Amino acid sequence: MAKNLLIRLIKMPQKLYSDYRTIRNERRIRRGQLPWPYKSLYDVIWVDPAEIVGTLYKKDRFPGYCRGQILPGNWDRNFKPIEDTTAYMVLHQRYMEGKEWEEILRNPRLRMGQLDEKQIRKYREKAAMRDAVYQDLKESGWKKSTIKKKSTFLTDELNVNVTRDGSFIRNNSGVHRLVMARFLGLDRIPCHIHVVHSEFVEKIKTETSKKKPDSQHGSNHCNNKHVERQTILFQQKNPLLQRSKTKQVTDLKT
Repeated sequence: MAKNLLIRLIKMPQKLYSDYRTIRNERRIRRGQLPWPYKSLYDVIWVDPAEIVGTLYKKDRFPGYCRGQILPGNWDRNFKPIEDTTAYMVLHQRYMEGKEWEEILRNPRLRMGQLDEKQIRKYREKAAMRDAVYQDLKESGWKKSTIKKKSTFLTDELNVNVTRDGSFIRNNSGVHRLVMARFLGLDRIPCHIHVVHSEFVEKIKTETSKKKPDSQHGSNHCNNKHVERQTILFQQKNPLLQRSKTKQVTDLKT
């Protein structure tokens, strides 16, 4: 009890700083000062699990205060494919091959660098919970979370980053649910967009300048081609491009 309280007190300044940065970037998006290719940082985007091609290595993940940043670099080239993660290997044996938890966790491969004793103990402790989550996903699909654990404003969804070619890389949270969703063939899951590659934003600007939106309804359900699927959202919801045409300064009202 005391240990958990101490951990929460230590993490509180990090959470407050992340919340501050989130608020600041959200205001910049609404004022058109940040060319974010979505309406809001708070919006839940529905993504095809198959389009989440990998996960960032733990040392490379972007912390909470990076939410809403448009970043250059090769960070989107250095990731681990979902199929190579330990979660995928463990859950594949459980749900696709039908093995019992104890049989899986006694596998020598898991004890030779894949999982340490602490992680194996965690899997044992959470075995029943993982089975319950899998069954719930199977029966009801992936529902939006109502829990706000790491942020005051955002629910505890899978956080993904958008690469230069418009595909998605997991940043943090929800890797086991993501793997289960793949096994079950779910066609969409809820995510928060964390960081976007600067080259993707430039592609959206270029595409948007070439064509006009076909309609005014828009949607947060990502599908079809990467660049094309975001062009209408970017043009309709972000006033930065509209401002460049009209030369007027307007705030984006919700």
